[in-house]
Amino acid sequence: MPRVTTKQKLVLTFSLYVFLFIFLVAAVFFFSLKLLLAYQIRNQTRHEVDEVLKVYLSVSDGKLAFLANDNGELLGDELVETELSAIVLDSDLALVKGFGLFGAFDAEDAGSGKLLTATAAEVVASSSIRETTIVWRGQMVLIVAAPITHQGKNYGVILLGKTLSELQTVNTLVAPVFGVLGFVSLIGSFLIGHKMVTSLLAPLTKLEKSIEDIDLDKLDKKIYIEGNDEDEIVALINQYNRMLGRLKSMSVLQKEFISNASHELKTPLTNAISSLELYLRKHGPIGELTVIRNDLFEINSLIDQLMILSKITRSEGIPVGQSDLWEVTKSVVESFSPELDAKKVRLGVNVDRKVKVDVPQDYMRVIL
Repeated sequence: MPRVTTKQKLVLTFSLYVFLFIFLVAAVFFFSLKLLLAYQIRNQTRHEVDEVLKVYLSVSDGKLAFLANDNGELLGDELVETELSAIVLDSDLALVKGFGLFGAFDAEDAGSGKLLTATAAEVVASSSIRETTIVWRGQMVLIVAAPITHQGKNYGVILLGKTLSELQTVNTLVAPVFGVLGFVSLIGSFLIGHKMVTSLLAPLTKLEKSIEDIDLDKLDKKIYIEGNDEDEIVALINQYNRMLGRLKSMSVLQKEFISNASHELKTPLTNAISSLELYLRKHGPIGELTVIRNDLFEINSLIDQLMILSKITRSEGIPVGQSDLWEVTKSVVESFSPELDAKKVRLGVNVDRKVKVDVPQDYMRVIL
């Protein structure tokens, strides 16, 4: 299984953070919407309780009485307009009248009815408003219960109910929206992350290609990018360019040293060989001097090879010429025969005799 690259890790990490950020923003928005809606429902219900107590309910001859407002509308009409339900209980918590959802009771309402009675009992005991939430016939209902008092005496309890269907509708609609938003944000964050990471890593891509092409003759290929010098990538590229400059200087010094040293050694060595040749011509072959002459020829050959190598590495170009690859390879192998024989190594030449190379023989020998 191939390992994940640094670029892929950055893209995945960026995508994950963007996705989580979008998800958190959406979640905060969703819960804030629910809280705001619940707050509005609660305030509306409380306001209606105050309105009912002031306008539609009164105490006459020690009994609860229902009134009409200035427009002649009764409590039932008001509750229909405001989409509320209500139960009015007397001081003994006996049912006086029900409206809306609470207009009729049956056996399945027994459990919820007990909760309403318990809430009303708390209101009577504390003479204060109470809030609770119950399930009435499959619907979540917010209940606000308030005491009905007159001249400091408690004559009953009114319980106003508001269905929380709006909150349930929000839940139903938001779930698929969240799913679509999550999918879109995931794909979008991945695409944006890929583009941004590619842009950020572009200088490093240039650096990679530059390193692939680098050799001693291409040390002047510097990379130029714009940006703050304190930026990590910019600083890295600048350090790389400075390193290339130092390597180029060292390479130039090395090549100059090889060239100068070769030339300096070539002159006295040529003179020594010439003098030795003249001496041997006059006095005939002498064993030790012949060995010295052969050694000098070998040293001279090495210096020639160094000078050729120096020209090649300085990119001065290779002269026009042609050499037989088989012959050159055979001569190179034969030059190592003493060392190979001493180590009992046999080295053969497996080259097509017809192959010709457009490189002079001396240069080809150095290359091999």
